[in-house]
Parts: sequence; C-alpha cells; structure tokens
Amino acid sequence: MSKVTTKLQLNYIALLWLVTATILPLGLFAQKNTTPNSLLWEISGNGMAHNAFLFGTMHVKDKRAFDFSENMTNAFDTCQAFAMEIALEPDIYKDIFKMMVADEGYKIEDYLTTDELAKIDNFLKKEFGFKLEYFKQIKPVFLYIIMSGTGMSVDNEHFLDEYLFLKAKQEEKTIIGIESLEEQINALDGLSVREQLDLVLDAVDGFGKNKKLEQKLLNYYQKQELSEIAKLIEASSDEKVSKLLLTNRNYVMADRIANFIAKESTFIAIGAGHLPGKEGVIELLRKKGFTVTPVY
Repeated sequence: MSKVTTKLQLNYIALLWLVTATILPLGLFAQKNTTPNSLLWEISGNGMAHNAFLFGTMHVKDKRAFDFSENMTNAFDTCQAFAMEIALEPDIYKDIFKMMVADEGYKIEDYLTTDELAKIDNFLKKEFGFKLEYFKQIKPVFLYIIMSGTGMSVDNEHFLDEYLFLKAKQEEKTIIGIESLEEQINALDGLSVREQLDLVLDAVDGFGKNKKLEQKLLNYYQKQELSEIAKLIEASSDEKVSKLLLTNRNYVMADRIANFIAKESTFIAIGAGHLPGKEGVIELLRKKGFTVTPVY
C-alpha cells in the first residue's frame, strides 16, 4: 500500500467495499425478469417445520430504502436467525485491508496511457478530493466501487444491510454469513486488471448519467418494482461480469440458503439484484423444492 495512503483513507475504502461491493450485480446488469413486484418473499415447504423469508436489499444510507412494510418488520422479528451476504463482524476490516492490495509488482502505469491516468486522477480530485496516487497499489475494482452509489442521499447513520445486521445482533439472533469475504473478492479477481480498469474508465465517462440511473433505481426499489429494476439495468448487461458477480454467486447462495433454513427460521437479506430471473435465487430455491411466494 502506498505510504501516502492514510489509515483514514483505508477505513473509507474498506467501509465502501463492505457496503457497496454487492451493489455491483444491481447496478451493472440484470437477467430477463417476470418476477412479481415484491422485495419480501416467504420460503416454505420441502419438509420445513418453519418458514423463512428472503428480502432484497439495496446497499445505501438513503432513507427511502428504509421504508419497511409492516409485513417485513414482522417477518424479521419472528425469525430466530439473520443471514446476509457477508456477516459484518468487526474483525472483517483487517482482512479486507490485506485483500485490497494488488499483486506484488503491479503498476497501474503499465495498463493505462498517460491520458487515461490523467483522466482518472482529475476525476478523483474533483469528485472525491483524493489523488490517484492514494489508490495505485489497490486492485482497480475497488476504485470502481468507490465511484458507485454516489447518486444516493446519506440520511442514516448506517447502511441498510448494516442496520439490519445490528438490529439482528441486538435481538440476539443467530448471525449467518452466506458468503465469505474471500469468495466475494475472488469473484472480482475473475476480471483481468485491464477489465477492472475499463470499469473505472467507464465510471468516469458516465458519472453524471450513472448518478441519475441510481436515483431511478432507488425510486423503483422504494416501490418494490423488481420488474422495472430489471428493465432499467438490462441494457448495460456485461456477460462476463454478470456470470462472475451474479449468476455464479446465485447458485452458491441458493445451495447454502437451502441448507441453513432447514435448521431454524431465518430472515435472509441479499442484494435485490440476486432475486429475479431464471437463474435468480427465487427460481433456484423453487427448483430445490421450496415454495417461494411474494409477501405484499
């Protein structure tokens, strides 16, 4: 890590990773969707003695995402366990610092032209007050993550996922991490350095447009319009990124969810982009024999 990167900046990057990395599937791509419009789904059947609930989240602090229905809060309160993509336990921060660092010998200058370097540097200074120098030794995809979610308001102390996690801890629920930090970062490592940097350059070029898109996305989220979310982001689909960060992970999540919901009633909170589609978590659980129905 560059000597000019301070502890404060590292904390800033790490926090953004934990709460926005999983926005990638929601903000980059979607599958064809005919899924009914609900963020909350009840999972039953398949020999279970109790029900579970699947809830689509959005990784923001914007108060519009916290407009929970009575059905959602009741479902959360009645479940004995809480599951999320990555359990946000305190020791996760020190692990992420290590995983953010690029391979030894990596030099961003080897992958970008002088003009591209200047473009990114000027953008970061203008929009975030940071120089590119601060990020030269981290994996480029983390730089992309920092540029995501800037179209949202910051109305709450905690991100939505973090809020639910802390509430579950307070209520002494069993906490389940569906994926490990290593697995999520390994998924990102499936992109080459140049592919990661192309995401960064695209984010610079489309910054204003993306902020408007995020506002639209949040509006649809607030209305629980999964079909509109899918339509909105389908045009920007990237097949390789979609497979690495969405489809492959959906299969892993569905397998693990099927295992732990048999043990106790569980409220499952994952990015809303993982829910719909033929290879979305809802359909994959149905293929395993579960009944998954929308709760309005």
